Amino acid sequence: MPKIDTSSSKSSEAVRLALESLRENVRNILKAQFGAANFRGIDLVSKLSVDLKLAWKITRISKANDPFECVRYLPGQSGWDIFCDAAEKIGTAKALVAAARQSFAKVKDAGLAWGGDARGFELLAAGLARIGDPRVGLEHRKNHFTSGSYVWGIRAKSLIRLDVIHPASDGRNIEMATVRGFVDVERLRADAPWYLEVPFCVDDLASGPMDVRFEPIDLADRGPGAPFLLKRFCSDGVPTFEAPKRERVPRVVELPIGSVGVECGFTLFHGAVCRGTIPMHRTPENEFASLMMKIQTPCERIVFDVLLHRDLVVGDVLPTGSMFSVLDGWRGQFSHQNRDRIPIDYEIKEVKHGKRAVGYEGFGRMEELHDSTLARGGWDRKLFRHFRAETAYPPVPSTMTIDIPLLG
Repeated sequence: MPKIDTSSSKSSEAVRLALESLRENVRNILKAQFGAANFRGIDLVSKLSVDLKLAWKITRISKANDPFECVRYLPGQSGWDIFCDAAEKIGTAKALVAAARQSFAKVKDAGLAWGGDARGFELLAAGLARIGDPRVGLEHRKNHFTSGSYVWGIRAKSLIRLDVIHPASDGRNIEMATVRGFVDVERLRADAPWYLEVPFCVDDLASGPMDVRFEPIDLADRGPGAPFLLKRFCSDGVPTFEAPKRERVPRVVELPIGSVGVECGFTLFHGAVCRGTIPMHRTPENEFASLMMKIQTPCERIVFDVLLHRDLVVGDVLPTGSMFSVLDGWRGQFSHQNRDRIPIDYEIKEVKHGKRAVGYEGFGRMEELHDSTLARGGWDRKLFRHFRAETAYPPVPSTMTIDIPLLG
């Protein structure tokens, strides 16, 4: 039976203790030279005769609010030796310098045992920092996008979602339009699978599909196939899709193996109007409308717009959003639990009136997309409030949600 190494050298706690010791020892050395924490990198250059880059790293380590912040600024072994030698040369107590050397060795040993290599150490440490740096998350998600594009064999510049939500004429339900767009899709391998999922509705208990019907937004597209394409927003030579060999719910269509997307990229939009029994008011089964955008294509940016009729806004309670690792309503995994959430913060902003505010630089026809969708439902833009969620390099696969409280 193979042995399992449970030694503390591979634990995050061992790394944390080593980093705390390192930070404290650096502070002790600098305190002995400057007498206070109010110093700059340029002061270290003058005092220790080290280069500015190394001085800046040492300064950031000493002022880190969290021990894991230190990881991003750790110099290499030679840089650390230069710092310690310089501190000793100007008369710093040998005991302080020796402690600093020892703590660096412990960080290096514990970090490499934990992360496997220097890069792995940095990646793991970023996820455990108590005080998050959004730049760290963005950097790692960008790396994930690059590697994910290779793994999945496909990528896109932008993923766009637009939902328009309006009270139905019966006063009890809502009707809506939903649009999904994929801008500048590139297929990196001819045999890479790519699926489009048809919109679906389930209640909060995921007990089954709700009684709704979907109609094409583009009335020129009345074909039986799904999804309903918005051909005016699709690029020339838009690919054809095939039904999967095995039927599933929610329904999907598949991009067949071939050169489409390999020889040149394409842009594709599809959308539908949704009508039927979608409660406007809270019930035991439905307390909010959760708009789920399943992200299965690596992309550089995702933009999620919601046009919510003013009569459906509950007082001062505005939509909220979260990113989930797995969220699949139909298969009974519809769960809004904290442990399912991915640590990605994105703000849902209200977009003020004016067509210019609607625009998005990654897709120059966003205003036209809004207008055509509103026109299909016969809805007046002035009656809606516009909310937008946006984030860069979302992880794949994941689900982005916008939750809208239902009326009492």
